Amino acid sequence: MWTVIERKSRQFITFIVSKNRDAEAAKQVWENTQEVVSPLLVCSDYWSAYSSVIPSELHVQSKKQTQTIESINGVIRLFVKRFNRKTRCYSKSDKMIEASLRLFFHFWNFKKQIQFNII
Repeated sequence: MWTVIERKSRQFITFIVSKNRDAEAAKQVWENTQEVVSPLLVCSDYWSAYSSVIPSELHVQSKKQTQTIESINGVIRLFVKRFNRKTRCYSKSDKMIEASLRLFFHFWNFKKQIQFNII
């Protein structure tokens, strides 16, 4: 699973489900991201696939800048039991994983929109 979030609002921008963590998957994520938003800054860790697709003038590589996505990955494991370690609730189908994530991200983003509109 590759996810892209907007750090300030903590909303999901896009995601893909891929069995590979290669440059081709990174390219697909980057293209999907550009269809939704025009990022001014992209933060990632030091995985080489990121730097092969993200323009260097937009890209910041630092583990310090990835704490938001890492905490959200923990939330995904908490609420979507398919991603919980040591569980019986797992999917063999990529389509079911993608459907579960779409439902979760839709709910998550809707909840975040309500929070930001109230404040």
